[in-house]
Amino acid sequence: MMKAVVLDEFGSAPSLRTVQRPAPGPGEALVRVAASGVNPLDLKIIAGAAAHARVEPPLVLGIDLAGVIAAVGEGVRGLRVGDEVYGMTGGVGRNPGSLAEYSAVDADLLAVKPARLSMAQAAALPLAAITAWEGLVDRAGVKPGQLVLVQGGAGGVGHVAVQLALARGAAVFATGTGTSLRVIKDLGAVPIDYRVTPVTDYLATATGGQGFDVIFDTVGGAALDDAFTAVRTYTGHVVSILGWGTHSLAPLSFRGASYSGVFTLLPLLTGTGRAHHGEILRAVAALADDGKLTPVLDQELYRLESVADAHRAVADGTARGKVVVRVSALCPLSRNGYGRIMDKVVARAGEAVADIPDDATLAVGGFGLCGIPSALILAVLEAGTRGLEVVSNNAGVDDWGLGLLLGARRLRRVIASYVGENKEFARQYLAGELEVELTPQGTLAERMRAGGSGIAAFFTRTGVGTQVAEGGMPWRYDADGNVVLASPPKPVQVFDGLEYVLERAIVADFGLVRAWKGDRHGNLVYRDAARNFNPLAAMCGRVTIAEVEHLVEPGDIDPNEVHTPGVFVQRVVALTPEQAADKRIEKRTVRGNS
Repeated sequence: MMKAVVLDEFGSAPSLRTVQRPAPGPGEALVRVAASGVNPLDLKIIAGAAAHARVEPPLVLGIDLAGVIAAVGEGVRGLRVGDEVYGMTGGVGRNPGSLAEYSAVDADLLAVKPARLSMAQAAALPLAAITAWEGLVDRAGVKPGQLVLVQGGAGGVGHVAVQLALARGAAVFATGTGTSLRVIKDLGAVPIDYRVTPVTDYLATATGGQGFDVIFDTVGGAALDDAFTAVRTYTGHVVSILGWGTHSLAPLSFRGASYSGVFTLLPLLTGTGRAHHGEILRAVAALADDGKLTPVLDQELYRLESVADAHRAVADGTARGKVVVRVSALCPLSRNGYGRIMDKVVARAGEAVADIPDDATLAVGGFGLCGIPSALILAVLEAGTRGLEVVSNNAGVDDWGLGLLLGARRLRRVIASYVGENKEFARQYLAGELEVELTPQGTLAERMRAGGSGIAAFFTRTGVGTQVAEGGMPWRYDADGNVVLASPPKPVQVFDGLEYVLERAIVADFGLVRAWKGDRHGNLVYRDAARNFNPLAAMCGRVTIAEVEHLVEPGDIDPNEVHTPGVFVQRVVALTPEQAADKRIEKRTVRGNS
């Protein structure tokens, strides 16, 4: 289950309620939503004044999103679990929207999020960026040196269009009034106050009376009529995203110029052309990462619980920039929206592991039962996740730690250094129910460290002359005890007269670790023997989740005491005192009576 904002009928206030969490179908990706961008179209949909959006209530609202891929359906290529993505994915037609903790969307509509932008910034971009791109690039083909006029240059689409035209080498002018003129100037365009400057005046001063090569209209109405008189003769091109009224084409025709309309929702409504939206967003991400495109965000923070306030800010015009709703802890709490994920605390272990899909690979910290992330393991067990591959020093004991997942038949493969005290582990391995890759302990540690360090492989002396290097180590038996899958031989090379075997690094989909102390930024400190495989598991996980016994505020941990920097950690779960105290002893030894 999950929380979502649902429109039940036109004209009524949307409600926040619990609904069924979707599963990705073929060609779809399940996105754990970090943030949802608010667009004026959302308000028209709620009011029942957007017939062109073809919405059929009940429907989850929200057109734009940014988040992290939690699972992928059959046939998805180019995206994988843990990728940070953004897209214009729903909220129109029959496509569920982004004001929900999870959204199953057509993977063609997604692109990897710009690395330079926060989740909030990325969620503000898709509809605006795609609309601007379709108008300026696909329709008008803006070129370097051209004169471009953006009508409504400080608006949601307009301010993106200004930056896009500048990035393509055009000289850009934009209309606005009041405080929007400063926004336009700061973006790098020449501001024109449409309330005090007649069209004939700025046509003369900006173009010498020749007209603009491209006019991108985001206003409609009289502004579109003005555009028909201000475009360059013969080669000029007017593009409008609001050409819905009745207009005389005579002024445009008398200039021999051309006109195009943009209807960005078509791929979402028809299913045709969706891959192009993904292509546009990849190109936009490249511009954003080059510093050529940055959305302007409103400074107010909104949550799912305060969606009505977010909609009100757009409706009454009090917003100063794009309005974004923070959906989950993947989006920063900072009001400026420009920071990366800085508050990584998730309320419950179950929420933290909810997006771990079946068949994922988990790197799990701990040595025996010391320092194991027991609360996270229990949460994975309760989530019902299956087919997991686990990388860990060992697999707990029969009734605790990873032994719980083994006993419930949730593991398909284990990479470990020894079987340990787990009889069920040994039984499943020898009975052919579990695939096991036994690895020398130091080699296992280095494989995990290398994976977190970006090192693809390394050479080591350990294992030379044994089945570790030569192959033939049993990975899987059949029910009769015959080896049906054995380790392959590994490359061996001589350095300074000695043989070394090549070992591949390990990168897991998720890392689960336990720390004695951690802050909201994800910086971790381990205590005594618990500082075993935990730092390594944290490093090699694409998404690392840490359960901490003591949650402190940023700055409370001396930087010199940090064992795992927060850059390796995406989520933090604060344990209750009872959870923190629940530490089992693998083999209890007591002194006999003397």
